[in-house]
Amino acid sequence: MQIECDKGALFRFLSRRFKNARIDLFGEGYTSIAFSVDDKVLRFPKREDIIKRYVREIRILDLLRPMTDTPIPEPKIVLDDLYPYVVHKIIPGRHWSFAEFQDMDDAAQRNLARDCAAFLHQVHSVDLSLAKPIITETKIGVTPAEPVPRETLLRLIGDRLSRATIDNLYDKYLDFSQMPSTNDYCVMHLDFSGTNTILDEAGRLAGVFDFVNANIKERPMEFRFFYNPKYPAFLTRVLDAYEDVCGIRVDTMRIRALCLCGTIDGMRNMSPQRQGDIFQSALDSRIERLLRFV
Repeated sequence: MQIECDKGALFRFLSRRFKNARIDLFGEGYTSIAFSVDDKVLRFPKREDIIKRYVREIRILDLLRPMTDTPIPEPKIVLDDLYPYVVHKIIPGRHWSFAEFQDMDDAAQRNLARDCAAFLHQVHSVDLSLAKPIITETKIGVTPAEPVPRETLLRLIGDRLSRATIDNLYDKYLDFSQMPSTNDYCVMHLDFSGTNTILDEAGRLAGVFDFVNANIKERPMEFRFFYNPKYPAFLTRVLDAYEDVCGIRVDTMRIRALCLCGTIDGMRNMSPQRQGDIFQSALDSRIERLLRFV
């Protein structure tokens, strides 16, 4: 069921609830709208079922917290009768990007890559027997869904990319879809990026948040959206550091396959009617990823 999530109404609600606080729009996604209120972030779900995802996220964070020295949020759910929300303190630091990483000097790249690799390894080391009761929707070993129809891509991006480009991408997608799984499953963040992490003044990893997409998947999937020929340094550095940390070399070809397949599979149910104002930005990000394979 949809929850009324008008940004203006939410701002008025927060202004009444937190008098004299500084309130700013923090961000908006498919599932929620977030505001900063002084030193806290409040996320408001757009659907009732998202509250269950907040509960799941909190349980995952509680499981991970003893295993990592990287700051992660401690959210709490507030079941307000008018607008339920989840709240946690803002972790201080600044966002970054893979483009910024590309321009860092060698020492800064090496240090940040080690921080990221160490954190990801800590997540990947969570005991699956403890995680599976929380991440109940994961079906390990289940046959993948049928490929997304070519017509779906033509309908969504036929006015943005040529038919020849779409056909080339789709043929690569079908080839990659045949690649066997590594069967190396672990808990993962699945949305690790400069948007969902922050750095301190020295350029070191200072916090990671937004675990709502955390899941149990095959290991290379964690790194799939790191693949970007325009900014190759981050993936290369992190994979080297990850191998140093845990002795596991993640296959780059499998990462590329999961990047392309994940991008196209994610377009299966895309709809401007269902996703409203954020549809275009979501589509733009997928087109950007598709162009990495042209």
